[in-house]
Amino acid sequence: MDDAPLDRDTVLHWLKDELGRLTGTASEQAALRAQLKEVARSSERLQAQGHPIPDDLRRLKLDLMMRLENGEQAAAELKHWAEGLRPLLASIDAALTKARQSGNGPKTKGSRKRKEKAPRTSQEVLREYLLAALRELGGSAKCSEVIDKMRDILAGQLLPGDLMKRKTGEIVWENNTHWERNALVKEGILKKNSPRGIWELAEQKDKI
Repeated sequence: MDDAPLDRDTVLHWLKDELGRLTGTASEQAALRAQLKEVARSSERLQAQGHPIPDDLRRLKLDLMMRLENGEQAAAELKHWAEGLRPLLASIDAALTKARQSGNGPKTKGSRKRKEKAPRTSQEVLREYLLAALRELGGSAKCSEVIDKMRDILAGQLLPGDLMKRKTGEIVWENNTHWERNALVKEGILKKNSPRGIWELAEQKDKI
């Protein structure tokens, strides 16, 4: 059995190619659904008029259904990748941070620069978890309850930059979540006139 170590660059290139393939496949879903819907309408019109459905139309419908199924599988695989890579990347970053603190890791110019470069969860991801937490809490809850629920959901997934503190003493990811809440209010996804300290999903946006 060959015990030679894997080449890092080869692994990274493979990972990028694989993720690119999956992302491309999953991103076609909306267009494929629209095409399938139009094909179904055409078939219904032909049947209503007493005409047989052409073989080409049947084949197109089958092809679209198969591509949609492949896209759903790709989306599920991307989710699996994300769930597996988040804690792994967090562990790597935590190990690097520990190595720097002990003087064994790559040197940086000052602690402020380390903070700026420390990876942190994106606003888009925080938005998803904020909305997920609100849904689990029934669509309305105190700010502190939403943060606590997000903390439970994000357990083991927070990145080193998330856990740092700002000059105000606030934890980065919690502070960023408050900013994201403000953005959701402006977009009408969360209610603007909720009681102080309460976060609520807007009625017409409950299913977002």
